[in-house]
Amino acid sequence: MPNNPGGACPAVFRSSEPGGGYYFQGKIVEGHQVPNGQALVWLPESMTEIIREACRIHPANGMYADVETRDIAWIGRVDDGFHAQGVIVADPEILAKIAADSPILADELVVWLPESATDAIVEACDVRSVV
Repeated sequence: MPNNPGGACPAVFRSSEPGGGYYFQGKIVEGHQVPNGQALVWLPESMTEIIREACRIHPANGMYADVETRDIAWIGRVDDGFHAQGVIVADPEILAKIAADSPILADELVVWLPESATDAIVEACDVRSVV
């Protein structure tokens, strides 16, 4: 996020591998039940264009349409930004790459959303609804 002291979160990263999906780094949202291995993170409203740009880098091409996005990922608007639910990223190599660009703070997590979530991500950026 621009103008964030120390380059710390929140952040969105697009995997460099085709079909690799998205990594959302944000503050942990407590009090919501999510499946094991998943978490809900918050990103501010000011990230809207950054999130859209991540979706433009390699637009979804339908190759991963067989993945049932609702089972492993969700993103929606809230009054002050976005909630993104995805698989908690635990791979030390991936986390090290992310932390090199955006330090991961103690109250934050990185979650992964699949390539098939691209349309839902763009829709969340375009829709002004409160969850």
